[in-house]
Amino acid sequence: MGEIARAAGVSKGTLYVYFDSKEDLFTALVTDECTRTAEACFDLDPDGPSEETLQGLASRYIHAMLEPSHLRTVRMVIGVAEKLPEIGRAFLQAGHVEGVRRLSKWLQVKIAQGEFVIEDVELAAWQFMLGCQSKIIVPMIFGDNARPDATIIGNVVDQTVRSFMSAFASKKQAANGTAHGAAAAETPDPSPASAD
Repeated sequence: MGEIARAAGVSKGTLYVYFDSKEDLFTALVTDECTRTAEACFDLDPDGPSEETLQGLASRYIHAMLEPSHLRTVRMVIGVAEKLPEIGRAFLQAGHVEGVRRLSKWLQVKIAQGEFVIEDVELAAWQFMLGCQSKIIVPMIFGDNARPDATIIGNVVDQTVRSFMSAFASKKQAANGTAHGAAAAETPDPSPASAD
């Protein structure tokens, strides 16, 4: 607490006015970080195109998870969760659970619009988020410090979104996507043909 007080430029007594212990302070810090991340990543437009919205979400979420400060926080939470499970629960609620709640709310709107058919919306949201993390974030949490390049991140984003759309997009949404792709494929190349 003394080191935190010095870094904040306040007395230790001032900290104890707001927090009963260093555990309470740590819980508040990790909760605040998770809340800010959720607000930045899960700002989802209910009227936007579903596939593009999910691609944007996946990209923002992966980049947020790759922040060195976030990786350090996750490792610290894992390290203390056995002795201080309330910190682990607070981190989970403010981060993953809040993200799932926000994504589920957006998915419910899209289901009502006829774009998705999902039996268990909460589970689908968890699957999407864990799909974003699996190949990139999980290895880094456990010590792999080789930051993936933009190509690797893009591949994970594309694969995660394609898998989600394949599993849950309604027939109408899938048909629209197929038609859009076919139209793009049939669009003539506007560049002039090279001379022989």
